[in-house]
Amino acid sequence: MEGILFLEREKILNEYTKKIKQIFSRAETLYDEVKKGEIESKRNLSNQIGSIQSTLNSESTPKMYSEETNQIYSHMKPISFDEINSDMMLFSLTAKKNVKVLQKNPRKKEVQIKHGALSLWVDVSSLRWPSGSIPSAKAVVKVHVARTIKGEIEVDCRGMRLEEFQNACYQAIDEVITGEIPFVTIIHGHGDGILKNWLRTTLKKEFRDLQWENIEGNDGCTKIYLS
Repeated sequence: MEGILFLEREKILNEYTKKIKQIFSRAETLYDEVKKGEIESKRNLSNQIGSIQSTLNSESTPKMYSEETNQIYSHMKPISFDEINSDMMLFSLTAKKNVKVLQKNPRKKEVQIKHGALSLWVDVSSLRWPSGSIPSAKAVVKVHVARTIKGEIEVDCRGMRLEEFQNACYQAIDEVITGEIPFVTIIHGHGDGILKNWLRTTLKKEFRDLQWENIEGNDGCTKIYLS
């Protein structure tokens, strides 16, 4: 069993390392292009940097367990995020042992566990009830809300109605706040200023922790990022 888990763990780590090297290679290529003056537009450079950052953020820490691991521990019952509390002892498929829960992240549905002298954040799917620790079943009503992540660092909203524009802006701003993307550029155009004025007024009133600016003096777009 330990041999199978070791080989599977090495396979996952090798795949993850390959992806990270590819991201670094993109960054080095971009750096060389900047040094040679091949990228003239500040906006183009900003978009390429944002694309690399988004790719890096999407490659979360590799899971140290697989379908084979799940089969080996299939007799252990999964636990839902809502059932987890601080100081609980749960079995971790990542650590292959019982671990103590330190805290939860409701936004990402992640749990911080203590593994020896270390602590790490793991997905709730990697945790199980320890044998004999499953509480009696209770009737629970749950509402699941599906959230779609676009991950776009540039959103062209020219020609949109105000309501459609508002929805697009709120989703993009939310992804900046949650760290899904490093920044977002909203292209609203000049026009009569209705879209631009709504966006900037909303940023000042509702999102004071965010910064915004024009790109290269273009008042037809607004770049939004965390302070």
